[in-house]
Amino acid sequence: MGVTFLEYALKKAISHHLVPDLDDPEFNYLFAGDEAPYRELAGRIRLARALGIISKDYYYQLEAIRLIRNAFAHTMAEISFQTEEISAYCDDLNILEESQGYAILVDAFAPRYTLLGMTLTQLPRF
Repeated sequence: MGVTFLEYALKKAISHHLVPDLDDPEFNYLFAGDEAPYRELAGRIRLARALGIISKDYYYQLEAIRLIRNAFAHTMAEISFQTEEISAYCDDLNILEESQGYAILVDAFAPRYTLLGMTLTQLPRF
């Protein structure tokens, strides 16, 4: 579910760098519909990197997140964050450690429960 927020954030960041389109202010021809070239996360990550919106390091971090999401979404095999491949991707992630966003989220939502049934303070920091 968190990847949906990343997809949205990338769409907004990319849109901010485009010439405004009064006929399609949300740039749906780029981001929505079957033939939209940037409707999927992979395309948005690549375009954000090409436009200089994200650094090379963040590009690789977002790619790892995308691969983790795809592994959970597209397999019928038993899989968890302890699965060797997933665990290896998680070990390489450092986005949350580099940002203050994680601490802000923990402070704001610590008393609430996530879909996993844990408070955010119980979630692993990658």
